[in-house]
This record gives sequence, structure tokens and C-alpha cells, in this order.
Amino acid sequence: MTADRSRQARQLSLQGYGALLGELLDAGYRNATFTDPDPAGDSPALVLRHDLDVDPALAMGLARVEADLGLRSTFLVLLTSPLYNPATPANRAVLAALAAEGHEVGLHFDASRFATLEARDAGLADELQVLELLVGADVRVASFHRPGPAADTPELPGVVSAYEKRFVDDLAYITDSGGSFRFGHPLDSEAFAQRRGLQLLTHPIWWSERPLSDVTERLDAWHARQQHRLRNTLGANIRPYAEHLASTGDHRL
Repeated sequence: MTADRSRQARQLSLQGYGALLGELLDAGYRNATFTDPDPAGDSPALVLRHDLDVDPALAMGLARVEADLGLRSTFLVLLTSPLYNPATPANRAVLAALAAEGHEVGLHFDASRFATLEARDAGLADELQVLELLVGADVRVASFHRPGPAADTPELPGVVSAYEKRFVDDLAYITDSGGSFRFGHPLDSEAFAQRRGLQLLTHPIWWSERPLSDVTERLDAWHARQQHRLRNTLGANIRPYAEHLASTGDHRL
């Protein structure tokens, strides 16, 4: 462990993510996945998970960092997101690229929409079928998004749930929810000091090419890119709008 890499590993950036993983690997952690029969194993496991809450395209930066280190992780798709459509050609290409890198593509499931376990499980089956059509492969892993009362039972029929006891009790559960490691950085955690296995959950929206100052800056930067993308899409598909952009001297298409 070098002082420079240890400092870098505390930055929420793609370079910082690579440094963090390097520190964990040098400390003896071994890469494991949710579908491994014994994720705890004899040496501390590192189970990597990414919830795609905002934009699947952002996943590729983390996936490349992991691929460079020879690591596999699980990327979980939110079919009911108000921010993206996983069925667009661009997003389907991202999911295919993740699978081609050897990563698992799973379901991020919003159980808060269901009042009963029966309704939840029926909704889960429907979403699994849709996602399998999108990725062209079996979906073996799921996690909860906004769990709610219908997620009181962490096991999910037909898939491995990221919230099963073996992943949140037997392993230490560490997440960057909200844009920071709110309960302490992984390298400062008691679990790391004890070389206890980790489920490390990250959200790609928080990990950019360069360190950004705060959550607001990260979201504003993403929002600006989305506005530009939407403007281009409207101009490419609606001729009167393209003519309007041309007449106002807007040549950003």
C-alpha cells in the first residue's frame, strides 16, 4: 500500500475507484460474485455491485476499470427508472458490452410498488422476463431498489438476491449511496481492518473521469449532458425543430 494510492483511493473518480480496488486486492481480497457457491470462502471475498439508477452508459467507466484488473462485477438494471429506457438501442448496447466484458447483468427491482409478497413476486417474474429479452441471456441476480414492506423477505424466487444474509451479514455491506461512503470509507472500516469479506455497492453516477466537488456538481454535469443529448435527439427526429435550431443559429446537432 503506497501513500499516494491510498490517498487517491479516497477520491470518487474512476482513477480513485481503480486505486481502491488495487488496495483491496493487495490486502488479500479475492474477487467473488453473487452466483459463487461460497462467496465467503477461505480468504476475504470482494463482491462488486453497481446499481444503475440514473444512466446505464455511466457503467462503462467502472466496467473498464474492473476489466483492467481482471475483475468481474454485477450491474443491476432498473426497468422502472423515470430517467432512462433500458430498451433503447444505445442502452441495450451498453448491457451487451457489460456482458461481453464478463460482468453479470441483473435486475434492480423496485419492490416498493407492491403491497404484498404475492404481488411482488408476480411483478418480479414479469420484470425478469423483460430483462432477459433485452440482454438475451438468463438473469440470475436481483437487488432491491427502495425496498419497502414487500422487501421484508430478502430472498427472491428464481434469482439470487443481493440482500440475502450471506451477502449482508456474512459479508460487510458498504455503499456509496447519496454520493459518499456515509458510514466511513471502506479502507477505514472495521471490516477491512479485520479482513472481513465485503459487498461493495457503488452507483456509477458518483464516479466520473475527474473528482467533482460535491453531489450537486455531479448531477448538474450529468443533467447538462442529458439536455444536449435530448436536444440532438429532437432535432434528428422532428424536422420543424431541426429547422428551428438552424434558424436560430444553433448548430449543435
